[in-house]
Amino acid sequence: MTWGDRIISGHTTFWEGRLPNRNIFSITKVHPGSIAEAAGIETGQYYYAGDEGFFDTWHELGVRAEAGEVVSRIFDPPRQQYMRLHTTGFPWGMRLEAPHFKLCDDLRRALPELGMVAERIMHAPEALFRELTQAALDGFGRRPASRLLLKIFAAVRQGRGPREEVLEGLRVAAATGAIVSGDLATAQALFPQPNRNLLVGWGTGLAGLYNYTAAMIAAKAGGPRADVAGLLLAAANNLPDCERIREALRSLGEPVPVRSKHAGRTFPFDYSLPVVDPRLALPGPDCPILTLSEELALLRPDQLALVILLGGYRSNGFYSRSMESLGHFYPLIRDRLPMVHVITSALAFTQEDRAFTEGWMSGEAYAKSRGVPVVVLTDGEDTVANALSIAHSPTNYLLGRNKRVLFEGWLDDDGPIWEALAMLEAARGSASPDAAASGVEPGGLTD
Repeated sequence: MTWGDRIISGHTTFWEGRLPNRNIFSITKVHPGSIAEAAGIETGQYYYAGDEGFFDTWHELGVRAEAGEVVSRIFDPPRQQYMRLHTTGFPWGMRLEAPHFKLCDDLRRALPELGMVAERIMHAPEALFRELTQAALDGFGRRPASRLLLKIFAAVRQGRGPREEVLEGLRVAAATGAIVSGDLATAQALFPQPNRNLLVGWGTGLAGLYNYTAAMIAAKAGGPRADVAGLLLAAANNLPDCERIREALRSLGEPVPVRSKHAGRTFPFDYSLPVVDPRLALPGPDCPILTLSEELALLRPDQLALVILLGGYRSNGFYSRSMESLGHFYPLIRDRLPMVHVITSALAFTQEDRAFTEGWMSGEAYAKSRGVPVVVLTDGEDTVANALSIAHSPTNYLLGRNKRVLFEGWLDDDGPIWEALAMLEAARGSASPDAAASGVEPGGLTD
């Protein structure tokens, strides 16, 4: 795919001064074959979203994906350059994250939702980990009146009521900052009791931070070794690739669990499931059946399939956000992603379950309105999720027509799709007559 026709103009000028203090994002990756790469955007630069409105996460930039001219401002401090880029639609293909300095400042002001940044904290190098958690602790060191104003402001920014849960996740990071600095009493006073929001609703990042902090507090308080190990193992289940948790387990003399990964291998389960949305009806003999291998056989070699495993959920916040972002992005790649299967084992809905599910259906509804070919399949016994040992909901798989898993994990931006498409292009190139003559093996993937 080439994207020159979507780049209207780009003008680079000399610039020196300070970066804007809001609506600014670090560009932490530029994906090969993307619009961002074609426009000359580079890793290490900064994307400025302008001074109109609030943009705390890259998801909120999705409105810029609509048709029409988009003006992007790219700052490059080392080169003292500024680029004003005009494109048709958003220049997709770059990973945008809150800059470290802004994240610390927001934590000191108790503003961000920890569900969005907890995983970044857990994966930060030690010095940055201490700085981020100390910033969260500083945020709770403010006078009560200041915290109340910040809580109200945070609620307005996030569109939620001024409830204690707005800042509950931040108490976890503040307690982490306290225990890291050796203040057990403060850590114990700040650390909230476990609940569904902290351990499930806000995602595996916050659950991992919560369990890791609980383990640190238990160890500092002289708790039983088995309890500390159990909490660390729970944290490792939340964040299996987090080196900080792995090192804590090794220091305790515990084996580090190894999770089977499917990326680069053949998708291990050729499911045949009924096409039915359990929100609306239960599976029955009249439901059509879809089989994965038969559906994949209909794809071209340059096309992808997306399989989303929700486990016992029909929807949740992370699924809704990822589907909304896919909806923004989809018109650009509709010819390359003709198949989206959503697999759920949710069958019996209590009144509370239904209210939770319906509260998070807007992302899927938007994706469908943008043409995303969502097909809901019901797997009442969770056979697919169990076969793949998923650790979080949703878990996403991007597959080629040969059932190879090109990506496995969170689909929290457009990056995995660009990466998967690049793999397909590379496999097609290595399968060409010229590549075959040079002895290149097609695909580079293993069973």
